[in-house]
This record gives sequence, structure tokens and C-alpha cells, in this order.
Amino acid sequence: MRRGILGLFVLLAASVADAGVVSSFNDIQYWVGNGQNRAALVIDWAGDSSTDQSWVWGFRWDGAATGEDMLQAIVAADPALYERVGPRHAVYGLPLYGLGYDLNHNGVFGISDETAFSPTTGIATTGVHDGAVATDSGDLYKEGWDTGFWNYGISVGGNPFGAGHWGPSDVGMSVTTLADGDWNGFAYETDWAFNSYPANPYAAVVPEPSTLILAVVAGLIAVTFRRRRKKQ
Repeated sequence: MRRGILGLFVLLAASVADAGVVSSFNDIQYWVGNGQNRAALVIDWAGDSSTDQSWVWGFRWDGAATGEDMLQAIVAADPALYERVGPRHAVYGLPLYGLGYDLNHNGVFGISDETAFSPTTGIATTGVHDGAVATDSGDLYKEGWDTGFWNYGISVGGNPFGAGHWGPSDVGMSVTTLADGDWNGFAYETDWAFNSYPANPYAAVVPEPSTLILAVVAGLIAVTFRRRRKKQ
């Protein structure tokens, strides 16, 4: 009995983690906003690597929008996504210090310097703390300004995972105007070559239904263990 429940737990956990490869907008699962225009946000927590996974969200809007608008809207909408920024600069806009992802979708996220993220937006506005890491080993978090940084790229010539490619934004997310069909990418890099862009994209998922099932299964496991102990 216990082995069967554990097997079900593993299969369900795998279904949460296995979100599917993204090669076009049609593969994106997590969309935020409304409107006729569409753009994609791709985040890579190990931009210096060519083998790690990056994660993709979609953004819909009408009228005018910037790369900052897209990032802020997605962070606010996805309870698994977190962002640390500094005070807004008059010229360069919003400085991005850190990005975090509750990758195992267990509802628990924190970083080593005990920064408190807003429970409603997932955003913290503070000074930078280079080298802060996620306290849950199953989560992703990278932060830096002096020892590493989030390189911001934009799509050139279309889908960077298709016929197009990544290029530097030059002006930053607060000043980058989105157009229908754009891809924006953040990749954390440490070699200061300004050439790290997201690779190996996978679709970020809406976790609530699967997370609820996992919680029920975890409860069944706990009950089974308690019953076995009582019988011993």
C-alpha cells in the first residue's frame, strides 16, 4: 500500500516538473494579462551554462507596454515567482537584483539573507545582496550586481528558438517597448561578457491543481506511516 502511494506521489511530482519544451508561443502554458498583443518572457537562472533549463511565461496586452511591465505583471500573477529590485533610477529605470522561482511548487520560498517578499506581488524593493541563495534546495534564486548580474536580451528577427536570435537590449527593461511577437530574456551570468541569453526553454506551469493533489497524497502518506507505527 505504502509503495503504491509513494509511486503515485513520484508520478504526480514528475508531472509538475515536466512542463514541456517551448519552441513557439503555442507551447507557452502560463499567460498573464489580456489583449491582442503577445510577448514571451524567458528566465534562465544559469546563463553561463548551455545545458540548464530556462522557464517561459506569456504576456498579453493592448496599447503600449515595456519589458518592465511584462516582468512585473508576471511576477505579480505567478505565486511561484519572486523578484528583488532596487529604487528606480531617473534615467535607467528599475534595477533588477534578484529573481526566484519556487520550482518544486511547495508554497515555501525564502532566501539566505531573510529578505521579505511582498505576499501580494512577490516583489521586494531593497538594496542588493550579492550571493544570496534560496533556502529551499528545490528552488531557484540568483542575485547580484557586482559578482554577477541579470543580462537582459531581446529577440532579433523573430523567435530566438526558431529563425531569430537573441540580442542585447542596450536600454534596459524599463525603456524597452514591447511589440507583438517579441521575446524578452533574463539570464544570470557571472563572466561579465554580456552575451548570456536563455537556452533550453520549458513552459512554466500553473501549479494549483497539481499542488493540491500532491498535498492530498502527502497527507495519505503521513496517515499510512502513522497507522503502521500504531500496529507495530
